[in-house]
Amino acid sequence: MDWIGKYFGDKKKDVFYKKIILTHNKNLNKGDYLIDDRPHNGAENFEGEWIKFGSKKYPDWKSITRYLL
Repeated sequence: MDWIGKYFGDKKKDVFYKKIILTHNKNLNKGDYLIDDRPHNGAENFEGEWIKFGSKKYPDWKSITRYLL
């Protein structure tokens, strides 16, 4: 959460404020987007859109934030 706060903000006005779930079993999460670098632990079975960090389409955080915003 500290990392998320540092790079994406931790105030009510910030885009990810109180919208982050951290868990090992990613397919149990409910939401529109999951950002992860590997398909393990349920990422590929997530019901929303899996954004594969480090992929050709999303190589870095700048590309991901540009897409989400």
